[in-house]
Amino acid sequence: MKGEWLRRSENGAAVVFLHGVLSTGDSCWQNANGTYWPSLLASEPTTHRFGIYVFTYRTDIFSGTYRLGDAVDALKEHMRLDGVFDCRMLIFVAHSMGGLIARKLLVERATEFRDQRISVGLFLVASPSLGSRYANMLSPIARFFGHSQGDALRFSQNNAWLMDLDKEFTNLKEAKLIPLVGKELVEDVFIAFKGLVRTQVVEPFSGAKYFGEPFKVPGSDHFSIAKPDSAQAIQHRLLVRFMAEMPAPEVEKLPIEQELRGRLEVRLRACEEAAVPFRTYHKLAALFAMRSQFAVICFDSAGPGTAAIVDKWLRQAILAQAESEGGLGVSACSLDADSSIASAMSIAREDRASEVDERHLLLTLLADRTTGTMVEIAKRLGERNMKLIQGAAETGRPRQVHLSPSLVPFLQAKDSD
Repeated sequence: MKGEWLRRSENGAAVVFLHGVLSTGDSCWQNANGTYWPSLLASEPTTHRFGIYVFTYRTDIFSGTYRLGDAVDALKEHMRLDGVFDCRMLIFVAHSMGGLIARKLLVERATEFRDQRISVGLFLVASPSLGSRYANMLSPIARFFGHSQGDALRFSQNNAWLMDLDKEFTNLKEAKLIPLVGKELVEDVFIAFKGLVRTQVVEPFSGAKYFGEPFKVPGSDHFSIAKPDSAQAIQHRLLVRFMAEMPAPEVEKLPIEQELRGRLEVRLRACEEAAVPFRTYHKLAALFAMRSQFAVICFDSAGPGTAAIVDKWLRQAILAQAESEGGLGVSACSLDADSSIASAMSIAREDRASEVDERHLLLTLLADRTTGTMVEIAKRLGERNMKLIQGAAETGRPRQVHLSPSLVPFLQAKDSD
């Protein structure tokens, strides 16, 4: 058993992949052409701030009396140890029996999810919410090996464990105790095992029960449905859209350090007056103006004078923006709604800091290569120097500079010169 971060969260949200019975976190999501669904998701530009976590639990043919409840306990403990519960949005991509494990975790830990204000997305992939007739037919084999998990998958009115879970999860969903949305994918074609009925492993009535607009993936069987072959595969595109449409989690905001807020606000006001967007180069320029000179020190770790070169380019970029975009009516956003500030808050929480400081914001800007600012700076300085700057920001700490409240207006006025 193991839980593994493929990528840590930058925005307080994470995707948790849960495989099905007799599978693993590696084999479940791996297409024959080598495409690995968690890695495919990590390469999506629109999901680059989401954490991606893959969990493997014990479910081999010799797992014996290792029950579904034991797998739920293992998932819970690994998520705690690995910091997954620090996120405020969790999306479970669950194949087959993995969907039962995800639903059982939510039912058992609903109060914790509520108290920590964690919103949940359930992306169920051929998950037998009411059991599987194939499990019924394979039950003699499961009993021979003492495989308790296989027995729990049976479609039967006598399957008390599954019927109770169905009732408990339905009640949780209807009570709206936690923010919960979902999407169910169902398989299309049967898998022919010799001597068995030719039908789907998880039939539509069992795999599409809890959420509206279920989708049958054309040409998929019970195993291929969890193995998209490319970014154009319909199940992958549906997952990306599902993530984009997830409601934003409710997160307690951290305050922004006093001087940093002052310097950012003066640049934000200047953008509003000029009716231009509040871009990355404005935020980086504010960091270069901080009295601690932390950003300057980090950039100069790539060589003396590096910060001066970047600072000059930032000033040119701001002037060029004013000439090309000035007066176009594009409004700047507020600091509280700015995505960079939100990402910096996530870093600050990981540091267990009481406020967002210049280091948190600098780390956010350096990590975001989707903006023209950072792409241009990386092109000018080279990747080797960018890694030196990143390392200095990760290991260094800003020098403490005590700022008198009376100096804030003076510094803001100086920034606007």
